[in-house]
Amino acid sequence: MSVILGNIPQFRWNVKNGNRFVPVGVNVGIGNPDPIVGLEVGVVNATFSDIGIVGSLAGTLSLGGVPTARLYIQGSNQADIMFDNSGGDVNQKLFQFINQGGQLRYRSLNDAGGVVCDPIFGMMSDGTTQIGGSLIFLEANKGLICGQFGQENIPTTVAVGAVDTDYVVNGMTNLIDNRLIFQNNKEYKVETKGFYLCIWGLSIQVAAGGKEIEGAVGLNGAKQPLSSGHRTIANPNDSGHIGGVGLVDCAVNDLLSIVVRNNTDTQNIIVNHANLYVQQVLGT
Repeated sequence: MSVILGNIPQFRWNVKNGNRFVPVGVNVGIGNPDPIVGLEVGVVNATFSDIGIVGSLAGTLSLGGVPTARLYIQGSNQADIMFDNSGGDVNQKLFQFINQGGQLRYRSLNDAGGVVCDPIFGMMSDGTTQIGGSLIFLEANKGLICGQFGQENIPTTVAVGAVDTDYVVNGMTNLIDNRLIFQNNKEYKVETKGFYLCIWGLSIQVAAGGKEIEGAVGLNGAKQPLSSGHRTIANPNDSGHIGGVGLVDCAVNDLLSIVVRNNTDTQNIIVNHANLYVQQVLGT
């Protein structure tokens, strides 16, 4: 049985639990003479609907199309859903999912222009994120927090004033950075706290032989544990390479660089090549 509000006075409601009203065995149509679901507003048929609250079909609420989920919104060239928090408090939650005991998944079968998207992006209850395919960045300068700077065959002298003392290598050129600030021709300033993977290398030269030269990842100008490497320059003006990898816990505004020290005496160090790559890999 179907009922059109305003035309047929056979619409009936039952009072349930004192404050809930439910239709009795009917479909309700507003502006539609032949509703096929529990509540339809506007012109509704087997293909499209303005609003459909569905009982027996696969969905519950359909906006603009046949429902295939509890909430179905047919796509358009405009934003289908927009949440505007302009003027709101920064701590307000614009959109929040509470999903206990299961998975929270976003699914996109494909996208416009023939770009096929990976099917599943899942935020799990244990705090992990699962991606059902490759992670691909399409927009320019949008991606992981990372950066690389260095110098290529441009000799830079590091003045050594004291033995076993760290000195930041300068004279660097920035290659690329994302959410890092390259400054002073020698360092990255961190904008987002976390653990940063740092990979570095130096080609060094010393005027006098028999000098042990050590390098490392520098955090605020100081050598970081488990990131250093060293070698002895045996003969005057010999060149050699040192390098290493470090995982550094950084706070906002910390400075990442390459530092060197002369573990033998105060002979200056010449840097002919240098490179440092950094990437955030963990939060804190």
